[in-house]
Amino acid sequence: MMASALSLVLVVLYGLAFWKIVDMNRTVLILEEDVQLQSLRDDLGRVSNTLLSETAEERAQLDSLLLADNEIVPFLEHIEGVGQIANVIADVKTVDVIETVETQDVYEWLKISVTAEGSLSEVYHFLSLLEHIPLAFVMERVDLNAKRENGTITDTWNGRFDFRVVKKKL
Repeated sequence: MMASALSLVLVVLYGLAFWKIVDMNRTVLILEEDVQLQSLRDDLGRVSNTLLSETAEERAQLDSLLLADNEIVPFLEHIEGVGQIANVIADVKTVDVIETVETQDVYEWLKISVTAEGSLSEVYHFLSLLEHIPLAFVMERVDLNAKRENGTITDTWNGRFDFRVVKKKL
């Protein structure tokens, strides 16, 4: 009887020891996975930092194509200055912000409508100068009309230009 009780105790102890070893193996596997994940995170962090440093110049060039909030008024003044260079009477009629659908976007469109008055070559020169502004720029509409006085066409032309530029979000 004593031998069977002792055998039962040994089987139970052997079972507990086996269960403890299996539990320890699970814990070791989980810890190994955690170490591998941390190593992967570290590698990704190094790669990200490398990419950020390697693309800094390109990103700066791309950023130079975007208007910042504090550059909007000077940009509108620049458009009027371009009008003076082209010898036209330029007037910024509307400025609207077109919100993007995606909330994580870092940019939005600024829609601008400008009118210009002068000779055909002056108004066309103004258009050409607008198109060469070094920003992310999309011309949406160009309207050129000869001005009429008393039913006759004059040498004065009116132009309306609707375009968009990319603006950084706050």
